[in-house]
Amino acid sequence: FGTAWDNDPYVVDLLVTIILFNPDRPNLIHKEMVKLQQQLYMYLLKRYFHMKYGSSCAAQERFLRIINSLEELSKFVTIHREAQRMDYKTQIGPLLREVLDLPALDNCPNNNDYTLTVL
Repeated sequence: FGTAWDNDPYVVDLLVTIILFNPDRPNLIHKEMVKLQQQLYMYLLKRYFHMKYGSSCAAQERFLRIINSLEELSKFVTIHREAQRMDYKTQIGPLLREVLDLPALDNCPNNNDYTLTVL
């Protein structure tokens, strides 16, 4: 995103919030409400850039650049998630499975590979 945003806690906080309010996450009940919240924080980021840079053109350019970067990052995350889904034999803990939306070990093929033997 550039070094100008690395040290700006307002930008970082708004970006984290925009990422967290992702309406495309699975198993959401109120997707429209989440989408509205995300749009609100995107608007706040755009307004913050406008105040910070004093020009609507500069603010719009920076806003679009950072949002496009987030979209590209989202594509990479999707590719990574699909690669993880294909490889059930790796040892992934339950918390990371939930975050990555991977099936529980009970639903994995070849579940016998994950049994714990107590001596």
